[in-house]
Order: sequence, then structure tokens, then C-alpha cells
Amino acid sequence: MMLILGNFWGVNPFVAVVIGGLAAGLIALPVSRIAFRLQGGYFAIGTWVIAEVFRLTFANIPAVGGGSGTTLTALRGINRATRESVTYWMALACVVAAIALVYFFCAASRDWPCWQYAITKQRQSPRGSMSAKSNWRSMP
Repeated sequence: MMLILGNFWGVNPFVAVVIGGLAAGLIALPVSRIAFRLQGGYFAIGTWVIAEVFRLTFANIPAVGGGSGTTLTALRGINRATRESVTYWMALACVVAAIALVYFFCAASRDWPCWQYAITKQRQSPRGSMSAKSNWRSMP
């Protein structure tokens, strides 16, 4: 997404990273509905297959260089120091946001364990998660 936005549409590559992340999140919502229905070994193989389907789909798009890749020419006009500092600060912001989201989801759950833990328990052992009273299907 960043390559297409930067090279072909003239969008700043750093803005394209944010847009690409939002697009990935939108795609992940319906895909996660399918993946979280699987349990045990089916979940492991299913998520692997989903990742491979996306990898092969994007690797065969000619606009991104097919299987060999292509150069992000939109970065040519930005000097090295700026690229490195903006990349660092964007990565740091992503880490802080990820930690904040995990904290928010755990703190906002209705009961302990937080709902991500409940999903993990459900996937590993549905009977065990019922005994721990973690009904993750009823959580937001």
C-alpha cells in the first residue's frame, strides 16, 4: 500500500504508512471473524494459510514488482537524517500505542481475566474456559 501510494499517487511515504496501517486494520476485521472461529490445530493452520494467501496475492501484483520487488522512489527527495528520525519516532509511537491498547482492553474488560486472555483460553480449551467463567463471546 505504501509503495503504491508513494510511487504512483504521490503521497508522502510517511503518511502512506499510516494509511496502509488503517487499510490493513479494515481488512483484518472480516478476516479475524473467520480465523477466530477455528480452534486448536485448525486455528494454527488456518492463520498460516490466511497469511500465505495474502503474501502470495501481494507478491504477484505487478505494480509492486511481482516476486522481485521494487524501489520506493518516493523517498528520494527526503534526506537521510529526516528519514531516520521520522522512522524512529513513528516506530516509537506504534509501540506506545500498542502498549496503551493492550492496557485499555485489559482495564476495560468487565471481569478478570481480560477478554484477550479469555479468547486464548477458549481457543486452547473450550471446556477449560467455561470452568474459568470466561465467556468471551459476550464481551465487546
